[in-house]
Amino acid sequence: MGDPSTTNETLTTFFDRKTIGLDRGYITYNPVAAKWFSATAGKFAFTWARTSVTFDPDISPEGFVEKFSKDFESVPIVKNLNLQFMQLLFNETTGTSTTSLGLFNGHDSFAVGGQIGGRLQPLSFWTLTPSLTILNLRSPDALLNASAFAVGATNAGGFATVPGTSPPVTYPVVVTAPGEGPGCAKIAGGVTSPQPASGLLVGGCAFAPNGMTNSTYVDANGNQRFLSRFLYADLILNNQFKTGLARLPINLLLEYENNLNAAAHPFDYTVKGAVADPVAAENTSLGKQSHAYMADISIGQQKKKNDLQIGYAWLREEQDAAIASWGESDQRAPTNILQHRIYGLWRVANNTTASFTWWHGRTLNPFLQNAALAPQLQLTDSTKPHFLAPGSEEPWLNRLQFDLIYTF
Repeated sequence: MGDPSTTNETLTTFFDRKTIGLDRGYITYNPVAAKWFSATAGKFAFTWARTSVTFDPDISPEGFVEKFSKDFESVPIVKNLNLQFMQLLFNETTGTSTTSLGLFNGHDSFAVGGQIGGRLQPLSFWTLTPSLTILNLRSPDALLNASAFAVGATNAGGFATVPGTSPPVTYPVVVTAPGEGPGCAKIAGGVTSPQPASGLLVGGCAFAPNGMTNSTYVDANGNQRFLSRFLYADLILNNQFKTGLARLPINLLLEYENNLNAAAHPFDYTVKGAVADPVAAENTSLGKQSHAYMADISIGQQKKKNDLQIGYAWLREEQDAAIASWGESDQRAPTNILQHRIYGLWRVANNTTASFTWWHGRTLNPFLQNAALAPQLQLTDSTKPHFLAPGSEEPWLNRLQFDLIYTF
């Protein structure tokens, strides 16, 4: 619980009962008289083309989607055109609560956008599925000020008063909480356990199950904020080439994503805690950290028993290209990453797939704020062990992953 980017369950906790969560629950309306239209509401699988550059594959978004799709059987090249509109909801707040003033201002957190896509057949052996998505994520700071329940915290912070003191003397305390999730994500100058709301402080902590790698800061009221805003422009070109062997097509997926609302410059590792003027604290020697580039090539497919597929993927994703809270959970870090991936899949049965993945990645720029670093690696003291000198790279991290996936 508290981590939507994974479906894994750990077999520990003293044989205690396991919590059951709802991954999906939705309604889709597709009128018989208008088969070109469908509307979906609830918590559902992604209906639009996307990759783990923006959202981990295990995440199920919530809200509403409207889709218009038209097939063309007799038209050369163009075989389908489709248009989708998305309204996604990820946090609700009350406009009358004093604890929301200065951060939420009574505004809920949501994402709105659309995608235009199609299916083209330029040549008899080549099918191209292009898509362009625009997605605007509003009031994302709620992700950095989440409740203990949202992060599945096992502890929470607060303050106690020394009895008999006048004026009252308080001191920080940490108490046990009944959570089962990852708890507060560590960010520069941020809190390590959910805090109680008071006055203009919303409280809570950062929701980022796989680590928070975006640029963040703490405002004058103690609330945690993103340096960037987030407006995704995501272009995907998914190609498939027939080879003459029906079970061995060549697949080539290319993606370019740009956060159009990224800050002009990022924070480096020296920026921590409260920041009075975020713009003045930016490292102006670096440009926007807004781009992501991905290429994935493979041969084979996963449709029938004994189908095989092998492939290689390359990803370069800058720090604020996407919100780290929903990033891919299996790679080196959600953002600010250079990642290689070699994989193979075997369809053991019609409902069972065995897979192997070799993840080979490192942090793209280890000198940015909130960069994921290898254990003990430090940037501040050249006289101490494990110092990473300016201009150096973080060591590569290798991870081997074996999965047996059963579908029912």
